[in-house]
Amino acid sequence: MNKYIEDYLDYYCTLKEPGYAVLIKGPWGAGKTWFIKKYIKKLETQKQKVLYVSLYGMTSFSEIEDILFQQLHPVLSSKKMVLAGKVMKGLLKTTLKIDLNQDSKEDVSVSSQVPDIDIPEYLKNTQNCIIVFDDLERCRLEIDNVMGYINHFIEHQGLRVMIVANEEEIESSDESSKLYLRIKEKLIGKTFEIKANFKEAVEDYIGTISNSEAKKFLKDNIGVVSEVYALSGYDNLRHLKQALWDFERLYLSLPESVRSNNELMLHLLKLLLVFSFEIRQGKIKATDIGKISDAYWGLHFDPNENGGTPLSNFIKKYNSLSFPGLLLGHKCWVDFLDKGTLDKEAIKEAVLSSVYYQDESTPDWKKLWYFRELTNKEYGEILKEVNKNYKKRAYDNLGIFKHIFGAFLRLSEAGLFKKSKATIIKEGEQYIKYLKGKNLLPKEVEEISSFYDSYDGLQFHSVDTAEFKNMQNYINEKIREANIEKMPDAGKNLLKIMREDINRFSRMIHICNSEEQIYYKIPILKYIKPKEFVAAFLSLKPADRRIVVSTFSRRYQFNDKELIEELDWLKSVKDMIEKQAKKKKGLVVMWLIYFLYQH
Repeated sequence: MNKYIEDYLDYYCTLKEPGYAVLIKGPWGAGKTWFIKKYIKKLETQKQKVLYVSLYGMTSFSEIEDILFQQLHPVLSSKKMVLAGKVMKGLLKTTLKIDLNQDSKEDVSVSSQVPDIDIPEYLKNTQNCIIVFDDLERCRLEIDNVMGYINHFIEHQGLRVMIVANEEEIESSDESSKLYLRIKEKLIGKTFEIKANFKEAVEDYIGTISNSEAKKFLKDNIGVVSEVYALSGYDNLRHLKQALWDFERLYLSLPESVRSNNELMLHLLKLLLVFSFEIRQGKIKATDIGKISDAYWGLHFDPNENGGTPLSNFIKKYNSLSFPGLLLGHKCWVDFLDKGTLDKEAIKEAVLSSVYYQDESTPDWKKLWYFRELTNKEYGEILKEVNKNYKKRAYDNLGIFKHIFGAFLRLSEAGLFKKSKATIIKEGEQYIKYLKGKNLLPKEVEEISSFYDSYDGLQFHSVDTAEFKNMQNYINEKIREANIEKMPDAGKNLLKIMREDINRFSRMIHICNSEEQIYYKIPILKYIKPKEFVAAFLSLKPADRRIVVSTFSRRYQFNDKELIEELDWLKSVKDMIEKQAKKKKGLVVMWLIYFLYQH
Protein backbone atom coordinates (compact mmCIF):
# COMPACT_ATOMS: atom_id res chain seq x y z
CA MET A 1 0.00 0.00 0.00
CA ASN A 2 2.81 2.42 0.89
CA LYS A 3 5.41 0.71 -1.30
CA TYR A 4 5.65 3.73 -3.61
CA ILE A 5 6.73 5.86 -0.64
CA GLU A 6 9.43 3.38 0.29
CA ASP A 7 10.60 3.30 -3.34
CA TYR A 8 10.94 7.07 -3.41
CA LEU A 9 12.82 7.12 -0.09
CA ASP A 10 15.22 4.56 -1.52
CA TYR A 11 15.89 6.98 -4.37
CA TYR A 12 16.12 9.98 -2.01
CA CYS A 13 18.73 8.21 0.14
CA THR A 14 21.03 7.87 -2.89
CA LEU A 15 21.18 11.66 -3.37
CA LYS A 16 24.35 13.29 -2.01
CA GLU A 17 23.00 16.77 -1.25
CA PRO A 18 19.31 16.83 -2.19
CA GLY A 19 18.71 20.33 -0.80
CA TYR A 20 15.23 19.46 0.46
CA ALA A 21 13.47 17.29 3.04
CA VAL A 22 10.81 14.64 2.50
CA LEU A 23 7.59 15.00 4.50
CA ILE A 24 5.64 11.89 5.50
CA LYS A 25 2.24 12.91 6.79
CA GLY A 26 -0.91 11.22 7.96
CA PRO A 27 -3.58 11.38 10.68
CA TRP A 28 -2.91 10.27 14.23
CA GLY A 29 -2.66 6.48 14.45
CA ALA A 30 -2.23 5.92 10.70
CA GLY A 31 1.10 4.17 11.29
CA LYS A 32 3.54 6.93 10.37
CA THR A 33 6.02 6.13 13.15
CA TRP A 34 5.67 2.39 12.58
CA PHE A 35 6.39 2.89 8.87
CA ILE A 36 9.43 5.13 9.35
CA LYS A 37 10.97 2.95 12.07
CA LYS A 38 10.56 -0.08 9.87
CA TYR A 39 12.26 1.81 7.06
CA ILE A 40 15.08 2.88 9.39
CA LYS A 41 15.72 -0.78 10.23
CA LYS A 42 16.01 -1.48 6.51
CA LEU A 43 18.59 1.32 6.12
CA GLU A 44 20.57 0.10 9.11
CA THR A 45 20.86 -3.37 7.57
CA GLN A 46 22.50 -1.56 4.65
CA LYS A 47 25.05 0.01 7.05
CA GLN A 48 23.43 3.43 6.63
CA LYS A 49 23.72 5.70 9.72
CA VAL A 50 20.31 7.13 10.69
CA LEU A 51 19.65 9.62 13.48
CA TYR A 52 16.07 9.50 14.80
CA VAL A 53 14.56 12.26 16.96
CA SER A 54 11.01 12.40 18.29
CA LEU A 55 10.17 16.08 18.75
CA TYR A 56 7.30 15.18 21.11
CA GLY A 57 7.34 17.69 23.98
CA MET A 58 10.69 19.24 23.05
CA THR A 59 11.05 22.75 24.54
CA SER A 60 14.61 23.66 23.55
CA PHE A 61 17.10 22.93 20.82
CA SER A 62 19.58 21.65 23.38
CA GLU A 63 17.16 18.79 24.11
CA ILE A 64 17.17 17.85 20.42
CA GLU A 65 20.95 18.08 20.32
CA ASP A 66 21.26 15.84 23.38
CA ILE A 67 19.33 13.12 21.52
CA LEU A 68 21.49 13.52 18.43
CA PHE A 69 24.66 13.46 20.53
CA GLN A 70 23.61 10.24 22.25
CA GLN A 71 23.20 8.55 18.86
CA LEU A 72 26.38 9.99 17.38
CA HIS A 73 28.49 9.18 20.45
CA PRO A 74 26.84 6.28 22.32
CA VAL A 75 30.00 5.52 24.30
CA LEU A 76 30.37 9.08 25.54
CA SER A 77 26.64 9.05 26.44
CA SER A 78 26.75 5.79 28.37
CA LYS A 79 26.04 5.58 32.10
CA LYS A 80 29.69 4.83 32.83
CA MET A 81 30.78 7.98 31.03
CA VAL A 82 28.17 10.03 32.86
CA LEU A 83 29.64 8.77 36.15
CA ALA A 84 33.09 9.73 34.91
CA GLY A 85 31.81 13.16 33.88
CA LYS A 86 34.17 15.10 36.11
CA VAL A 87 37.19 13.52 34.44
CA MET A 88 35.86 13.93 30.91
CA LYS A 89 34.25 17.35 31.21
CA GLY A 90 37.34 19.39 30.36
CA LEU A 91 38.31 17.14 27.46
CA LEU A 92 34.82 17.16 25.96
CA LYS A 93 34.53 20.92 26.25
CA THR A 94 37.81 21.31 24.43
CA THR A 95 37.20 18.84 21.62
CA LEU A 96 33.43 19.02 21.14
CA LYS A 97 32.44 22.39 22.61
CA ILE A 98 29.42 20.89 24.43
CA ASP A 99 27.61 22.71 27.19
CA LEU A 100 28.33 20.16 29.95
CA ASN A 101 28.03 22.75 32.70
CA GLN A 102 24.32 22.99 31.90
CA ASP A 103 24.40 26.78 31.99
CA SER A 104 21.26 26.84 29.80
CA LYS A 105 23.02 28.87 27.08
CA GLU A 106 21.51 27.98 23.73
CA ASP A 107 23.62 27.32 20.64
CA VAL A 108 20.80 28.41 18.36
CA SER A 109 19.73 31.92 17.44
CA VAL A 110 16.13 31.91 16.32
CA SER A 111 14.06 34.41 14.33
CA SER A 112 10.62 34.31 12.76
CA GLN A 113 12.16 33.57 9.36
CA VAL A 114 14.60 30.74 8.62
CA PRO A 115 16.95 31.28 11.58
CA ASP A 116 20.70 31.63 11.69
CA ILE A 117 22.09 28.52 13.32
CA ASP A 118 25.21 27.93 15.34
CA ILE A 119 25.15 24.14 15.35
CA PRO A 120 27.50 22.54 17.93
CA GLU A 121 30.70 21.16 16.47
CA TYR A 122 29.77 17.56 17.19
CA LEU A 123 26.69 17.88 14.98
CA LYS A 124 28.80 19.12 12.09
CA ASN A 125 30.46 15.73 11.90
CA THR A 126 27.41 14.02 10.43
CA GLN A 127 28.58 13.16 6.95
CA ASN A 128 26.51 10.50 5.22
CA CYS A 129 23.93 10.56 8.02
CA ILE A 130 20.21 10.64 7.41
CA ILE A 131 18.17 12.48 10.05
CA VAL A 132 14.52 11.66 10.81
CA PHE A 133 12.44 14.17 12.79
CA ASP A 134 9.21 12.57 14.03
CA ASP A 135 6.16 14.14 15.76
CA LEU A 136 6.73 17.63 14.36
CA GLU A 137 3.22 18.73 15.34
CA ARG A 138 3.88 17.81 18.99
CA CYS A 139 7.01 19.91 19.39
CA ARG A 140 6.50 22.73 21.91
CA LEU A 141 8.88 25.08 20.12
CA GLU A 142 7.50 27.57 17.62
CA ILE A 143 6.90 25.76 14.34
CA ASP A 144 8.84 28.29 12.22
CA ASN A 145 11.85 28.05 14.52
CA VAL A 146 11.85 24.25 14.38
CA MET A 147 11.56 24.28 10.60
CA GLY A 148 14.40 26.77 10.39
CA TYR A 149 16.50 24.59 12.65
CA ILE A 150 15.88 21.55 10.44
CA ASN A 151 16.66 23.63 7.35
CA HIS A 152 20.22 24.18 8.57
CA PHE A 153 20.99 20.46 8.28
CA ILE A 154 19.69 20.48 4.71
CA GLU A 155 20.97 23.80 3.38
CA HIS A 156 24.32 24.15 5.17
CA GLN A 157 25.32 20.52 5.71
CA GLY A 158 23.69 18.92 2.69
CA LEU A 159 22.07 16.16 4.75
CA ARG A 160 19.09 14.05 3.81
CA VAL A 161 16.22 14.73 6.21
CA MET A 162 12.85 13.06 6.61
CA ILE A 163 10.07 14.75 8.59
CA VAL A 164 7.09 12.82 9.99
CA ALA A 165 4.03 14.83 11.03
CA ASN A 166 0.28 15.02 11.35
CA GLU A 167 -0.03 18.07 9.12
CA GLU A 168 -3.71 18.54 9.97
CA GLU A 169 -2.82 19.50 13.55
CA ILE A 170 -0.28 22.08 12.40
CA GLU A 171 -2.71 23.59 9.92
CA SER A 172 -5.51 23.76 12.50
CA SER A 173 -3.97 26.95 13.94
CA ASP A 174 -4.21 29.94 11.59
CA GLU A 175 -0.99 31.60 12.78
CA SER A 176 1.07 28.41 12.87
CA SER A 177 -0.38 27.37 9.52
CA LYS A 178 0.76 30.55 7.78
CA LEU A 179 4.31 30.30 9.16
CA TYR A 180 4.47 26.59 8.47
CA LEU A 181 3.29 26.89 4.87
CA ARG A 182 5.70 29.75 4.19
CA ILE A 183 8.76 27.77 5.32
CA LYS A 184 7.46 24.43 4.02
CA GLU A 185 7.60 25.79 0.47
CA LYS A 186 11.38 26.19 0.79
CA LEU A 187 12.12 23.21 3.05
CA ILE A 188 9.93 20.33 1.79
CA GLY A 189 10.62 18.97 -1.67
CA LYS A 190 8.29 15.98 -1.63
CA THR A 191 5.24 15.11 0.47
CA PHE A 192 3.68 11.66 0.92
CA GLU A 193 0.61 10.63 2.90
CA ILE A 194 0.75 7.34 4.78
CA LYS A 195 -2.24 5.04 4.45
CA ALA A 196 -2.86 2.59 7.28
CA ASN A 197 -1.45 -0.76 6.12
CA PHE A 198 -3.38 -3.21 8.26
CA LYS A 199 -1.94 -6.43 6.83
CA GLU A 200 1.72 -5.56 7.39
CA ALA A 201 1.10 -3.79 10.70
CA VAL A 202 -0.98 -6.51 12.34
CA GLU A 203 1.58 -9.18 11.48
CA ASP A 204 4.32 -6.97 12.88
CA TYR A 205 2.36 -6.20 16.07
CA ILE A 206 1.50 -9.85 16.67
CA GLY A 207 5.20 -10.60 16.28
CA THR A 208 5.87 -8.42 19.34
CA ILE A 209 3.60 -10.57 21.55
CA SER A 210 5.83 -12.37 24.07
CA ASN A 211 3.62 -15.30 25.04
CA SER A 212 3.80 -17.99 22.37
CA GLU A 213 0.25 -19.29 22.98
CA ALA A 214 -1.32 -15.83 22.79
CA LYS A 215 0.74 -15.09 19.69
CA LYS A 216 -0.42 -18.31 17.98
CA PHE A 217 -4.06 -17.62 18.85
CA LEU A 218 -3.87 -14.15 17.31
CA LYS A 219 -2.05 -15.45 14.22
CA ASP A 220 -4.72 -18.11 13.74
CA ASN A 221 -7.46 -15.48 14.04
CA ILE A 222 -6.08 -12.54 12.06
CA GLY A 223 -9.29 -12.74 10.03
CA VAL A 224 -11.36 -11.93 13.14
CA VAL A 225 -9.04 -9.04 14.05
CA SER A 226 -9.33 -7.76 10.47
CA GLU A 227 -13.14 -7.98 10.55
CA VAL A 228 -13.48 -5.98 13.77
CA TYR A 229 -10.83 -3.45 12.68
CA ALA A 230 -12.70 -2.87 9.41
CA LEU A 231 -16.04 -2.52 11.22
CA SER A 232 -14.59 0.17 13.49
CA GLY A 233 -13.79 2.31 10.46
CA TYR A 234 -11.05 4.24 12.26
CA ASP A 235 -7.90 2.98 10.48
CA ASN A 236 -5.92 3.64 13.64
CA LEU A 237 -2.95 1.28 13.81
CA ARG A 238 -1.78 2.64 17.15
CA HIS A 239 -5.10 1.62 18.71
CA LEU A 240 -4.77 -1.78 17.08
CA LYS A 241 -1.32 -2.34 18.59
CA GLN A 242 -2.48 -1.30 22.06
CA ALA A 243 -5.53 -3.57 21.84
CA LEU A 244 -3.42 -6.60 20.85
CA TRP A 245 -1.03 -5.97 23.73
CA ASP A 246 -4.03 -5.71 26.06
CA PHE A 247 -5.31 -9.03 24.76
CA GLU A 248 -2.06 -10.73 25.70
CA ARG A 249 -2.41 -9.47 29.29
CA LEU A 250 -6.01 -10.65 29.43
CA TYR A 251 -5.07 -14.00 27.89
CA LEU A 252 -2.44 -14.62 30.56
CA SER A 253 -4.95 -13.89 33.33
CA LEU A 254 -7.24 -16.74 32.24
CA PRO A 255 -7.10 -20.35 33.48
CA GLU A 256 -5.72 -22.92 31.02
CA SER A 257 -9.15 -24.56 30.68
CA VAL A 258 -10.63 -21.26 29.51
CA ARG A 259 -7.84 -20.59 26.99
CA SER A 260 -8.57 -23.93 25.35
CA ASN A 261 -12.21 -22.96 24.74
CA ASN A 262 -11.78 -21.50 21.27
CA GLU A 263 -15.35 -20.22 20.86
CA LEU A 264 -15.18 -18.36 24.16
CA MET A 265 -11.74 -16.91 23.37
CA LEU A 266 -12.95 -15.60 20.00
CA HIS A 267 -15.90 -13.95 21.75
CA LEU A 268 -13.51 -12.39 24.27
CA LEU A 269 -11.16 -11.17 21.53
CA LYS A 270 -14.02 -9.49 19.67
CA LEU A 271 -15.27 -7.78 22.81
CA LEU A 272 -11.83 -6.50 23.75
CA LEU A 273 -11.17 -5.15 20.26
CA VAL A 274 -14.47 -3.28 19.91
CA PHE A 275 -14.35 -1.85 23.44
CA SER A 276 -10.72 -0.84 23.01
CA PHE A 277 -11.26 0.82 19.62
CA GLU A 278 -14.37 2.73 20.67
CA ILE A 279 -13.03 3.87 24.05
CA ARG A 280 -9.69 5.02 22.63
CA GLN A 281 -11.51 6.85 19.85
CA GLY A 282 -13.61 8.62 22.49
CA LYS A 283 -16.94 7.31 21.22
CA ILE A 284 -17.90 5.56 24.46
CA LYS A 285 -16.52 5.43 27.99
CA ALA A 286 -15.45 2.29 29.85
CA THR A 287 -18.27 2.94 32.31
CA ASP A 288 -20.79 2.70 29.42
CA ILE A 289 -20.05 -1.00 28.94
CA GLY A 290 -22.52 -1.99 31.62
CA LYS A 291 -25.33 -0.30 29.70
CA ILE A 292 -24.68 -2.12 26.44
CA SER A 293 -26.69 -5.25 27.22
CA ASP A 294 -29.92 -3.39 27.99
CA ALA A 295 -29.39 -1.00 25.08
CA TYR A 296 -28.76 -3.95 22.77
CA TRP A 297 -31.99 -5.70 23.65
CA GLY A 298 -33.89 -2.44 23.74
CA LEU A 299 -32.94 -1.89 20.10
CA HIS A 300 -33.60 -5.55 19.31
CA PHE A 301 -37.20 -5.31 20.45
CA ASP A 302 -37.72 -1.67 19.43
CA PRO A 303 -35.40 -0.45 16.63
CA ASN A 304 -36.39 3.17 17.33
CA GLU A 305 -35.40 3.03 21.01
CA ASN A 306 -32.47 5.32 21.97
CA GLY A 307 -31.90 6.12 18.32
CA GLY A 308 -28.83 8.25 17.68
CA THR A 309 -27.19 7.83 21.09
CA PRO A 310 -23.53 6.73 21.32
CA LEU A 311 -24.60 3.31 22.61
CA SER A 312 -27.21 2.75 19.91
CA ASN A 313 -24.65 3.75 17.26
CA PHE A 314 -22.16 1.34 18.85
CA ILE A 315 -24.65 -1.54 18.78
CA LYS A 316 -25.73 -0.89 15.19
CA LYS A 317 -22.10 -0.71 14.04
CA TYR A 318 -21.15 -4.08 15.55
CA ASN A 319 -24.53 -5.81 15.29
CA SER A 320 -23.14 -8.41 12.87
CA LEU A 321 -20.80 -9.75 15.57
CA SER A 322 -23.75 -11.04 17.64
CA PHE A 323 -22.37 -10.90 21.20
CA PRO A 324 -23.96 -13.29 23.73
CA GLY A 325 -23.22 -11.19 26.82
CA LEU A 326 -20.22 -9.25 28.13
CA LEU A 327 -18.39 -12.35 29.43
CA LEU A 328 -16.32 -10.55 32.10
CA GLY A 329 -18.97 -8.38 33.66
CA HIS A 330 -18.99 -4.59 33.82
CA LYS A 331 -16.61 -4.06 36.74
CA CYS A 332 -13.90 -6.33 35.30
CA TRP A 333 -14.02 -4.47 31.99
CA VAL A 334 -13.88 -1.06 33.65
CA ASP A 335 -11.00 -2.09 35.91
CA PHE A 336 -9.05 -3.39 32.94
CA LEU A 337 -9.77 -0.80 30.25
CA ASP A 338 -9.99 2.27 32.48
CA LYS A 339 -7.53 1.45 35.27
CA GLY A 340 -5.32 -1.21 33.71
CA THR A 341 -5.90 -3.68 36.56
CA LEU A 342 -6.82 -7.36 36.26
CA ASP A 343 -8.63 -9.24 39.02
CA LYS A 344 -7.89 -12.84 38.05
CA GLU A 345 -10.37 -14.37 40.49
CA ALA A 346 -13.21 -12.07 39.43
CA ILE A 347 -12.45 -12.74 35.75
CA LYS A 348 -12.37 -16.49 36.34
CA GLU A 349 -15.69 -16.38 38.21
CA ALA A 350 -17.32 -14.32 35.45
CA VAL A 351 -16.07 -16.53 32.61
CA LEU A 352 -17.09 -19.75 34.34
CA SER A 353 -20.56 -18.27 34.86
CA SER A 354 -20.94 -17.61 31.15
CA VAL A 355 -23.11 -19.43 28.65
CA TYR A 356 -20.06 -21.42 27.52
CA TYR A 357 -20.01 -23.36 30.79
CA GLN A 358 -23.69 -24.14 31.20
CA ASP A 359 -24.79 -27.70 31.85
CA GLU A 360 -27.55 -29.56 33.67
CA SER A 361 -26.23 -28.31 37.03
CA THR A 362 -26.51 -24.64 35.99
CA PRO A 363 -29.15 -22.89 38.17
CA ASP A 364 -32.39 -22.09 36.40
CA TRP A 365 -32.12 -18.35 37.14
CA LYS A 366 -28.74 -18.27 35.39
CA LYS A 367 -30.15 -20.05 32.35
CA LEU A 368 -32.91 -17.43 32.25
CA TRP A 369 -30.27 -14.68 32.28
CA TYR A 370 -29.17 -16.03 28.88
CA PHE A 371 -32.75 -16.11 27.56
CA ARG A 372 -31.69 -14.83 24.14
CA GLU A 373 -29.60 -17.99 23.65
CA LEU A 374 -32.56 -20.33 24.35
CA THR A 375 -34.94 -22.01 21.94
CA ASN A 376 -38.63 -21.20 22.35
CA LYS A 377 -39.18 -24.53 24.08
CA GLU A 378 -36.21 -24.11 26.43
CA TYR A 379 -37.25 -20.55 27.23
CA GLY A 380 -40.81 -21.56 28.10
CA GLU A 381 -39.68 -24.39 30.39
CA ILE A 382 -37.04 -22.34 32.20
CA LEU A 383 -39.29 -19.29 32.67
CA LYS A 384 -42.00 -21.54 34.13
CA GLU A 385 -39.50 -23.15 36.53
CA VAL A 386 -38.03 -19.82 37.70
CA ASN A 387 -41.46 -18.28 38.20
CA LYS A 388 -42.59 -21.32 40.22
CA ASN A 389 -39.52 -21.23 42.46
CA TYR A 390 -39.85 -17.45 42.80
CA LYS A 391 -43.39 -17.85 44.14
CA LYS A 392 -42.21 -20.59 46.53
CA ARG A 393 -39.45 -18.22 47.83
CA ALA A 394 -36.80 -20.78 46.85
CA TYR A 395 -34.17 -18.09 46.31
CA ASP A 396 -32.73 -16.73 49.55
CA ASN A 397 -29.89 -14.68 48.03
CA LEU A 398 -30.45 -10.97 47.31
CA GLY A 399 -28.19 -11.09 44.24
CA ILE A 400 -30.25 -13.90 42.70
CA PHE A 401 -33.46 -12.00 43.50
CA LYS A 402 -32.17 -8.95 41.62
CA HIS A 403 -31.19 -11.09 38.64
CA ILE A 404 -34.71 -12.54 38.45
CA PHE A 405 -36.42 -9.21 39.09
CA GLY A 406 -34.35 -7.49 36.37
CA ALA A 407 -34.95 -10.33 33.91
CA PHE A 408 -38.71 -10.25 34.57
CA LEU A 409 -38.76 -6.49 33.86
CA ARG A 410 -36.84 -6.94 30.60
CA LEU A 411 -39.00 -9.87 29.47
CA SER A 412 -42.22 -8.05 30.33
CA GLU A 413 -41.08 -5.00 28.34
CA ALA A 414 -40.27 -7.24 25.38
CA GLY A 415 -43.65 -8.95 25.53
CA LEU A 416 -42.08 -12.30 26.47
CA PHE A 417 -43.58 -12.43 29.98
CA LYS A 418 -47.30 -12.01 30.63
CA LYS A 419 -46.92 -10.16 33.93
CA SER A 420 -47.07 -6.36 33.86
CA LYS A 421 -44.28 -4.26 35.32
CA ALA A 422 -46.62 -3.11 38.11
CA THR A 423 -47.27 -6.71 39.13
CA ILE A 424 -43.56 -7.58 38.96
CA ILE A 425 -42.72 -4.61 41.21
CA LYS A 426 -45.46 -5.49 43.73
CA GLU A 427 -44.33 -9.13 43.91
CA GLY A 428 -40.72 -7.97 44.17
CA GLU A 429 -41.51 -5.81 47.22
CA GLN A 430 -43.26 -8.78 48.83
CA TYR A 431 -40.18 -10.92 48.19
CA ILE A 432 -37.92 -8.33 49.87
CA LYS A 433 -40.23 -8.29 52.91
CA TYR A 434 -39.87 -12.07 53.04
CA LEU A 435 -36.04 -11.82 52.95
CA LYS A 436 -36.17 -9.17 55.68
CA GLY A 437 -38.38 -11.36 57.86
CA LYS A 438 -35.96 -14.27 57.44
CA ASN A 439 -32.99 -12.02 58.31
CA LEU A 440 -31.51 -12.63 54.85
CA LEU A 441 -30.84 -9.02 53.84
CA PRO A 442 -27.25 -7.65 54.07
CA LYS A 443 -26.33 -5.45 57.03
CA GLU A 444 -25.30 -2.42 54.97
CA VAL A 445 -27.26 -0.58 52.29
CA GLU A 446 -26.03 -1.03 48.74
CA GLU A 447 -24.89 1.91 46.65
CA ILE A 448 -26.71 2.50 43.38
CA SER A 449 -23.77 2.66 41.00
CA SER A 450 -22.15 0.82 38.12
CA PHE A 451 -19.94 -1.13 40.53
CA TYR A 452 -22.89 -2.72 42.36
CA ASP A 453 -24.79 -3.79 39.27
CA SER A 454 -23.89 -7.47 39.10
CA TYR A 455 -23.83 -10.75 40.96
CA ASP A 456 -21.95 -13.97 40.26
CA GLY A 457 -20.13 -12.38 37.32
CA LEU A 458 -23.33 -11.35 35.51
CA GLN A 459 -24.78 -7.87 35.25
CA PHE A 460 -28.42 -7.41 36.26
CA HIS A 461 -30.92 -6.95 33.45
CA SER A 462 -32.77 -3.59 33.42
CA VAL A 463 -30.24 -2.16 35.88
CA ASP A 464 -30.51 1.35 34.40
CA THR A 465 -34.31 1.48 34.40
CA ALA A 466 -36.29 3.59 36.87
CA GLU A 467 -38.12 0.46 38.07
CA PHE A 468 -34.88 -1.33 38.99
CA LYS A 469 -33.43 1.74 40.73
CA ASN A 470 -36.64 2.22 42.70
CA MET A 471 -36.47 -1.41 43.79
CA GLN A 472 -32.88 -0.88 44.96
CA ASN A 473 -34.07 2.10 47.02
CA TYR A 474 -36.83 -0.07 48.48
CA ILE A 475 -34.28 -2.76 49.37
CA ASN A 476 -32.09 -0.19 51.14
CA GLU A 477 -35.10 1.11 53.02
CA LYS A 478 -35.86 -2.40 54.31
CA ILE A 479 -32.18 -2.96 55.21
CA ARG A 480 -32.28 0.21 57.35
CA GLU A 481 -35.53 -0.92 58.99
CA ALA A 482 -34.03 -4.32 59.76
CA ASN A 483 -30.93 -2.74 61.25
CA ILE A 484 -32.97 -0.45 63.47
CA GLU A 485 -35.10 -3.36 64.68
CA LYS A 486 -31.94 -5.26 65.60
CA MET A 487 -30.23 -2.36 67.33
CA PRO A 488 -31.52 -2.82 70.92
CA ASP A 489 -30.31 -6.45 71.05
CA ALA A 490 -27.10 -5.47 69.21
CA GLY A 491 -26.51 -2.70 71.77
CA LYS A 492 -26.81 -5.14 74.66
CA ASN A 493 -24.41 -7.52 72.96
CA LEU A 494 -21.93 -4.68 72.33
CA LEU A 495 -21.98 -3.73 76.02
CA LYS A 496 -21.30 -7.34 76.93
CA ILE A 497 -18.35 -7.37 74.51
CA MET A 498 -16.98 -4.19 76.14
CA ARG A 499 -16.86 -5.98 79.48
CA GLU A 500 -15.31 -9.18 78.10
CA ASP A 501 -13.09 -8.13 75.16
CA ILE A 502 -12.23 -4.44 75.18
CA ASN A 503 -10.08 -4.61 72.02
CA ARG A 504 -12.85 -6.23 70.00
CA PHE A 505 -15.26 -3.58 71.30
CA SER A 506 -12.85 -0.93 70.06
CA ARG A 507 -12.53 -2.50 66.63
CA MET A 508 -16.30 -2.73 66.25
CA ILE A 509 -17.11 0.95 66.76
CA HIS A 510 -14.33 2.90 65.01
CA ILE A 511 -12.79 2.75 61.56
CA CYS A 512 -9.65 0.63 61.68
CA ASN A 513 -9.51 -1.45 58.46
CA SER A 514 -10.87 -4.47 60.30
CA GLU A 515 -13.68 -6.76 59.19
CA GLU A 516 -15.17 -6.26 62.66
CA GLN A 517 -15.70 -2.48 62.26
CA ILE A 518 -19.40 -3.06 61.60
CA TYR A 519 -20.67 -0.15 63.72
CA TYR A 520 -18.09 2.53 62.87
CA LYS A 521 -20.72 4.71 61.17
CA ILE A 522 -23.88 3.27 62.74
CA PRO A 523 -25.24 5.11 65.83
CA ILE A 524 -25.54 1.93 67.87
CA LEU A 525 -24.52 3.50 71.19
CA LYS A 526 -27.84 5.34 71.49
CA TYR A 527 -29.48 1.93 71.90
CA ILE A 528 -27.48 1.26 75.07
CA LYS A 529 -29.00 2.65 78.25
CA PRO A 530 -26.66 5.44 79.50
CA LYS A 531 -26.90 4.15 83.08
CA GLU A 532 -25.82 0.65 82.04
CA PHE A 533 -22.94 2.02 79.94
CA VAL A 534 -21.60 4.19 82.80
CA ALA A 535 -21.79 1.24 85.20
CA ALA A 536 -19.95 -0.98 82.74
CA PHE A 537 -17.33 1.72 82.10
CA LEU A 538 -16.64 2.19 85.84
CA SER A 539 -16.24 -1.54 86.28
CA LEU A 540 -13.38 -1.70 83.75
CA LYS A 541 -9.71 -1.83 84.62
CA PRO A 542 -7.86 1.52 84.23
CA ALA A 543 -6.06 0.30 81.08
CA ASP A 544 -9.38 -0.73 79.50
CA ARG A 545 -10.91 2.66 80.37
CA ARG A 546 -8.06 4.30 78.47
CA ILE A 547 -8.94 2.17 75.42
CA VAL A 548 -12.59 3.23 75.65
CA VAL A 549 -11.64 6.92 75.86
CA SER A 550 -9.21 6.61 72.94
CA THR A 551 -11.77 4.68 70.86
CA PHE A 552 -14.45 7.31 71.43
CA SER A 553 -12.07 10.01 70.29
CA ARG A 554 -11.32 8.19 67.03
CA ARG A 555 -14.97 7.19 66.51
CA TYR A 556 -16.15 10.79 66.25
CA GLN A 557 -13.10 12.15 64.47
CA PHE A 558 -14.30 11.25 60.95
CA ASN A 559 -17.95 10.19 61.34
CA ASP A 560 -19.52 13.07 63.24
CA LYS A 561 -22.31 13.52 60.65
CA GLU A 562 -23.32 9.86 60.49
CA LEU A 563 -23.25 9.59 64.29
CA ILE A 564 -25.09 12.82 65.16
CA GLU A 565 -27.95 10.68 66.52
CA GLU A 566 -25.68 9.70 69.43
CA LEU A 567 -25.35 13.30 70.64
CA ASP A 568 -28.24 13.13 73.14
CA TRP A 569 -26.92 9.79 74.39
CA LEU A 570 -23.47 11.32 74.96
CA LYS A 571 -25.00 14.22 76.89
CA SER A 572 -26.84 11.78 79.16
CA VAL A 573 -23.65 9.78 79.72
CA LYS A 574 -21.80 13.02 80.53
CA ASP A 575 -24.42 14.06 83.10
CA MET A 576 -24.25 10.67 84.83
CA ILE A 577 -20.45 10.69 84.92
CA GLU A 578 -20.46 14.20 86.43
CA LYS A 579 -22.73 12.93 89.21
CA GLN A 580 -20.47 9.93 89.78
CA ALA A 581 -17.40 12.19 89.82
CA LYS A 582 -18.84 14.17 92.72
CA LYS A 583 -19.34 10.98 94.71
CA LYS A 584 -16.00 9.37 93.90
CA LYS A 585 -12.47 10.36 94.88
CA GLY A 586 -8.93 9.53 93.81
CA LEU A 587 -7.91 7.96 90.48
CA VAL A 588 -11.45 7.07 89.50
CA VAL A 589 -12.38 10.76 89.64
CA MET A 590 -9.35 11.60 87.47
CA TRP A 591 -10.50 9.14 84.80
CA LEU A 592 -14.06 10.40 84.91
CA ILE A 593 -12.90 13.99 84.44
CA TYR A 594 -10.62 12.90 81.61
CA PHE A 595 -13.53 11.11 79.93
CA LEU A 596 -15.65 14.25 80.17
CA TYR A 597 -12.81 16.37 78.78
CA GLN A 598 -12.49 14.10 75.76
CA HIS A 599 -16.23 14.10 74.97
